[in-house]
Amino acid sequence: MSQIPIYTIGYGTREINEFIALLQAHDIAYLIDVRSQPYSRHKPDFSQKALAQHVQAAGLRYVFMGDMLGGKPDDADCYVDGQVDYARLAQKPFYAQGIGRLQEAHRQQQRVALLCAEGKPEMCHRTHLIGNSLTAVHIPVLHIDEKGELVTQAAVLQRLQNAQMELWEMEAVPPPPPDYGDDFPFYDDYASFDETDTDAYLPDDNPLPPLPVSPTQTTPVTLNLPTAQKLLKQVFGYDDFRPLQADIIQSILDKQDALAIMPTGSGKSLCFQLPALMFPGLTVVVSPLISLMEDQVMQLRELGVTAVYLNST
Repeated sequence: MSQIPIYTIGYGTREINEFIALLQAHDIAYLIDVRSQPYSRHKPDFSQKALAQHVQAAGLRYVFMGDMLGGKPDDADCYVDGQVDYARLAQKPFYAQGIGRLQEAHRQQQRVALLCAEGKPEMCHRTHLIGNSLTAVHIPVLHIDEKGELVTQAAVLQRLQNAQMELWEMEAVPPPPPDYGDDFPFYDDYASFDETDTDAYLPDDNPLPPLPVSPTQTTPVTLNLPTAQKLLKQVFGYDDFRPLQADIIQSILDKQDALAIMPTGSGKSLCFQLPALMFPGLTVVVSPLISLMEDQVMQLRELGVTAVYLNST
């Protein structure tokens, strides 16, 4: 007889009813919250008190274990250069205690699901930390991904590897030029670059909706690295910059062009998120990675930062 795995799930963009329905579809009996901070400004239904009530009303049990299995522990020794180090965290007694409780739940073949915020398991410590720890002690892990599909721990890790390979291939081999045949579009009059009357494109009977955002900075701030480091701590909880971050942010604050090639996990997002909090007005980030931007916007909202994303599709 096959073993009942440990499930994981992130609420992501889901509403509470959809989330509960997914748990019930997989006969989950215990929802184990592994968030270090079990609160959500963007989705209050997933804050600890409200979530526990929803879960209990559906006949499930809510258990908080973010103090043992959270991805952002209070222990300062778990951090290197302001970033959590999973290898250090995995050696902590409180983490070992949490994994031990999951081992006991699996021994009893309880149907449990580990909860965090990120919908995509490959973006979460459910995979990179807890999933790896459970796999190491031969406990099967199934992730309920952002589409509601069951994905094994190995398959999620393969997703990450495939994404890295695709990124390297895109960087190594530029795409071929489009084949226009005999209809190559020559733009020789530059008329399309003339300034246009934008009011001509606005509908007469449908006024524009109000902007869904409000400015984060209402008063001027000093555009320097000490201010950026203060925001780094206040908003994101990190004490120090990672390598290259300070240089890139300084260039942006000096209003200079900046081209940065940084590996995965090096903190690229903060290089534009911190200046965005400091400059007045709106900051627009253009990215081909729609799903990644959606996750980043959700995480910024969790931190109390006003953010929206626009998807052309």
